[in-house]
Amino acid sequence: MKQSCEIVQDLLPLYADKVCSAASRELVETHLGECGDCQKKLAALRDTEFEERLHLEQKEIIGHQASRFRRTAFTVGSCIAGVLMIPVVVCLIVNLATGHSLDWFFIVLTALLVTASLIVVPLMVNRKRGLATLGSFTVSLLLLLLTCCLYSGGHWFWIAAFSVLFGLSVFFTPFVLGQFDSCPVIHGRKGLFTMATDTALLFILLIAIGFYVKNNAYWHPAMLNALVFSGFAWLLFLTIRYLKVNGLVRAGFSVIECTAMAAFVNDIENWILSDNVPGLRNADFSFWGWETFNANISLIVLLSGICIGAILIVCGMIRKKQNP
Repeated sequence: MKQSCEIVQDLLPLYADKVCSAASRELVETHLGECGDCQKKLAALRDTEFEERLHLEQKEIIGHQASRFRRTAFTVGSCIAGVLMIPVVVCLIVNLATGHSLDWFFIVLTALLVTASLIVVPLMVNRKRGLATLGSFTVSLLLLLLTCCLYSGGHWFWIAAFSVLFGLSVFFTPFVLGQFDSCPVIHGRKGLFTMATDTALLFILLIAIGFYVKNNAYWHPAMLNALVFSGFAWLLFLTIRYLKVNGLVRAGFSVIECTAMAAFVNDIENWILSDNVPGLRNADFSFWGWETFNANISLIVLLSGICIGAILIVCGMIRKKQNP
């Protein structure tokens, strides 16, 4: 009987799929009439087939609904795009009818492109919708700024453009890099690439401002301030991200760095601007006048930060010894 069960169980998948020969089917059916165990195995096998078919049908339904949703979104996006074309056509006709140049027509056109980038693009793009929306919005906004600059006869486009790029970069660079996380160069280095991008755009913006103002007195304080404070941001970032210690020790070093910057900021500005700014060197706890008040507060902040940071570092080292 055991040998018959083994033979029949080998044939059960073929029997359930109705692909076995007539002789095998007769053998299986004869055995099933006498063996309850093989009947249970056949029922379980058919239950599995039912689940697989149900899963396939579910995938087909979801795929059909997704395709239907995409078609509906594309249709709605096309309709909205058509509605947005109405003021464009009206402006074009009015310009041509009145004999004016097409200057402000392009302002209306690029302004509507900005609107379309936020409404139409998300409806008509299927893959990486957020990235496509952000990219189209940025390009259309830059085109609008360029058109307004040319129409007004100004020379401020590069300042406005790099200001927009810098502002968008601060918020959206991590999101953009996240879309390419599978790239081995970017994977695990999103913070580093974000800092590098923001720093580069900051200096490009400052350079654009320098060429716009055309004042030699601008370059020294602007570049030194950018170097000092972006350097501090990099120091803090590298401490938090790449210092190979536990969280408490990193927090301790970060507190010390932040309080040191807060305490010495007046001295740094005094050095950059050569101005009479009360700095830490003027601290005198025996006198709390205008000349020493800020310096005394800065020294208290510095000493407090060093103490708090040192406590955090010691606690982190103790925890590491207890939990190596």
